Amino acid sequence: MPVEQALTASAPLPIPGQLAPRLTTTPLHQSAFAVLSVTIRDNRKRIVELAEEKSLELDSDVCQKARSDLTNPRTRLSAEIAWLPGVSPRKASQLVESLLQNPMGVRQESGLPTLAHLNLLAAAFEAVDEDYDAVDLTSFIQDVAYLADDLVPEDVLRDINEDRAVSGFPEVRALDQIEAELAERMRYYRSAIKDAHI
Repeated sequence: MPVEQALTASAPLPIPGQLAPRLTTTPLHQSAFAVLSVTIRDNRKRIVELAEEKSLELDSDVCQKARSDLTNPRTRLSAEIAWLPGVSPRKASQLVESLLQNPMGVRQESGLPTLAHLNLLAAAFEAVDEDYDAVDLTSFIQDVAYLADDLVPEDVLRDINEDRAVSGFPEVRALDQIEAELAERMRYYRSAIKDAHI
């Protein structure tokens, strides 16, 4: 069975009368992109403008750090890898917001770049608690494992560089930078699964 079908087939259907797990925030909501309400395709000028605007309503140090993380090409790569590279800004916004309403709904998403889907699934793990169905949890963990096996650094490099071409940031030239960030991301996925409230 293809991974996409496995993901769709294993996604839980809501039970009438049962409340779906909800979240108030996720690591994606705490990312520099979400904090500043910028997209992965916004240019440096737009990021600085939005950081200034957001500093009027949020902690200015948080906004300053987010701005710095997104405008410095070296630190930007970490933020991009942890976000939704290769996903259009509108779709990314919809997906991140849907995590709060129906975290397990991201399991049914199809057509997403592998890294973006993994980041969404890792965020959805925050909704897992001790009442979560054990069989479905096993399936959920397998979904993440299969996707992680399908992660191709060259595809991630392409997605990030396509977004950077629009935003005006310099392309990432070295695949080893992507591979190092992905290794760190894999550690994060393992941690997200281990730290699930089960």
